[in-house]
Amino acid sequence: MSDDKKDLNALWDLVCSTKTDGHDQYDLVAHLHRQREFSLRTFGPGERTEGVLDHIQKEIFEVRENPKDISEWIDIVILALDGALRMGFEPEQIAEALEAKQAKNESRKWPDWRTAEPGKAIQHVKEAIDDVTHEDIGSVLASIAGRFQAEILALTEDGLKARWWFKWNPGMSDAWNLYEFTDALEGYRRTCRTWEEHHGGSCCVVERVRDKYLMPRVREFFAMLHGAQKERAPAVAPIDAGRLDEEFMKRLENGEHLSSDFLNN
Repeated sequence: MSDDKKDLNALWDLVCSTKTDGHDQYDLVAHLHRQREFSLRTFGPGERTEGVLDHIQKEIFEVRENPKDISEWIDIVILALDGALRMGFEPEQIAEALEAKQAKNESRKWPDWRTAEPGKAIQHVKEAIDDVTHEDIGSVLASIAGRFQAEILALTEDGLKARWWFKWNPGMSDAWNLYEFTDALEGYRRTCRTWEEHHGGSCCVVERVRDKYLMPRVREFFAMLHGAQKERAPAVAPIDAGRLDEEFMKRLENGEHLSSDFLNN
């Protein structure tokens, strides 16, 4: 082999080498595969989020007791990695996330550490709204919607019925109360449909929601409307409750969305 070829091969071996300054580079991805296998074999499957967090709390106490012991700090690192693995993240994803987070921290603005209060966290300088991405906003909205839906689906049928919020306001006009009622009824219809489809399936869900949840509220509303009109002075022109009653029934039977547009009819 020529000297030039030997030099080229030596250069290639250097580029591909896993050693730096005579020390092996630690393969984080390989470690995470190994750790996941050990953790599942030793502690069992599942997310175990609360258990992992409880263990981290104990390790934090031990670090406070002996902060010079590097093994106590490593215990926290291992537990954090185990928590991420148990949430379903692959070792490659965790390694990429670690690198991305470090890069993000390096790009942030930080206050002068000399002005920070001892014993308190040093947090990055909050940027203006430009720092918030559409993805961030979407993630927050999706999280809120998910929590709301989970809360709804966890209700009992009685709990669902208790979420009806409309109350007749005697200090306001019939038209105002009707507007508020139709708005409440439409929101209630969507909530009840979500619950019914989850617990009872989609077959005849429109009729189930109408008969079990909406019609009792409609009858209740018109009873309040008639009662309010009887107490009102004759000089005040009331809404034609009979016409509205008929209009509500027709719309509900047709499965239409309820709104206040028919007030102008």
